Amino acid sequence: MVNTNQLMQEGYTILNGQVMNYVIAMNPENVEEVLFTLILQGDQWSCRFGNFSVDSKKIAKIMQVMGVTVLDECKDKTVRIAVKDIDTPIIHLGHIIYDNWYVDEEPVEEGEPEVIDFDSMPEIEVLEPADEGAEELSEEELEELADSIAEYNTINLSNEEEGD
Repeated sequence: MVNTNQLMQEGYTILNGQVMNYVIAMNPENVEEVLFTLILQGDQWSCRFGNFSVDSKKIAKIMQVMGVTVLDECKDKTVRIAVKDIDTPIIHLGHIIYDNWYVDEEPVEEGEPEVIDFDSMPEIEVLEPADEGAEELSEEELEELADSIAEYNTINLSNEEEGD
């Protein structure tokens, strides 16, 4: 298990930052793969952490290190990262107080990290409420809809498993 002193002795710099968001998205190079990424920002820096295939064990370990039990609780969490230089992928993510680190054993390919300029990001479009004439579903109808979606997904998953 890695600790902060060990990382510093190995030449890493420890930086504090905040999780701005997380992204779970389809890999544009492989539509059958879904990727998980944390968007981090610190004082005068920003970066991505992760960008690996969705793996519940990895995500659970990251959540455990961050001290959360629900993925949405990752947003706005303060964390630490260990960096060597700009050309090295970030593979160490740590709890802000405790000496608890997640180490990504399979980092993304080396290269210049993507810097995210939050100031140049487009404004989020706020959707208008439905037309006054639109029919609202009752709570019972919403539950029925949720049940039918869950049933549909269960049927499709079992059909996919049979086909594999």
